[in-house]
Amino acid sequence: MNAINLKKILLLTLSLALSTNCFLGAGVSSINMEEKKDTTNCTLMFLLNSSDPLIPLLGNNDLCKYSVLSSFIKPPAPAVPQCSSASTDTKCEYKSIEPNDSKENANMVPYDSKYSLYVIDGQTKDYDYDYYSFKPEKTETFFIKIIKFSIASTAKCFVEDIELTEQFKAYTLSSITNSFYCYTSSYSTYSYYIVISKINLDRRIFTTQTLYNGNLGGIAGADAKCNSDPKRPDSSKTYKAILRDSYGVFKGNYDSYASYINLAGGLINSAVDVSPYPTQFTLSSAIDSSSNGGYTWFGDKLNYAMECNAWTSSSSGVNGIAGYSSYTGSGWMTYSTQSCSTLSRIYCIEQ
Repeated sequence: MNAINLKKILLLTLSLALSTNCFLGAGVSSINMEEKKDTTNCTLMFLLNSSDPLIPLLGNNDLCKYSVLSSFIKPPAPAVPQCSSASTDTKCEYKSIEPNDSKENANMVPYDSKYSLYVIDGQTKDYDYDYYSFKPEKTETFFIKIIKFSIASTAKCFVEDIELTEQFKAYTLSSITNSFYCYTSSYSTYSYYIVISKINLDRRIFTTQTLYNGNLGGIAGADAKCNSDPKRPDSSKTYKAILRDSYGVFKGNYDSYASYINLAGGLINSAVDVSPYPTQFTLSSAIDSSSNGGYTWFGDKLNYAMECNAWTSSSSGVNGIAGYSSYTGSGWMTYSTQSCSTLSRIYCIEQ
């Protein structure tokens, strides 16, 4: 077989492949079907009748030119999004990856049905925008919020142009795609979390309707009183007393991504403020500013003798520290020293 015939056979094989690409190659879908004429013949003509076939092919047939180029110049596959090492079996923590400053460059947050919680760990600065996309398997409801790491933070985050708050709110997310974006309205750098959860993790704090002397039956007895109090917001939930014990250890369980809400729906503290417990001197809202508010047992972390003998004494000769539930300053936890024979309420936190 001479060189010319071998060349024609090779070119014929290539032409058939290219003619297929003319219809299936990337980008051809945008070309009107009426323009897809007999590209096979066109390709054969240029391949077999030219001593240098690629030049006339690329110069005279736009459709096939596009296919040839798309056959050799393919965009790199996007990186598969990954949950960070801080993730668990039920939580995906996702670190922001640059660039993500437009919808087109949005970071795709990994979705897996095994996760009930997604945490986007991001940072925005100098009026910069960060974009994310999130695509569940099916349309379903998620509870979403922003967590800011500074009271002065001007960071704002949105889901489909609806601004997120520091309390979980329900959003219906589609199985097509959902766009999130964040920005800061100042020349500063602020970190934030976007938390996407299948359940509402926010917790309520209330004061008991019943008043008690300092003999609460210890921490366990105080917990039991919270769980039987008629003022508890949901009898199907469990509650723990917010108290310091005889060792100054603060009792009560807290969730890393929960915000704490009073019974009126007001934000007491966001999640970042309550690590490991809500003892910030300034609260965003009082725990109880109603007529049921008032003196509430708490204890003193600096004076362990001020816990009514580990909350087992009602003696007038023994003292305990009480807060005042309508205060938002430090008085909410250490308002005054009370005799353990006096009657006060208990702070209770939803679990």
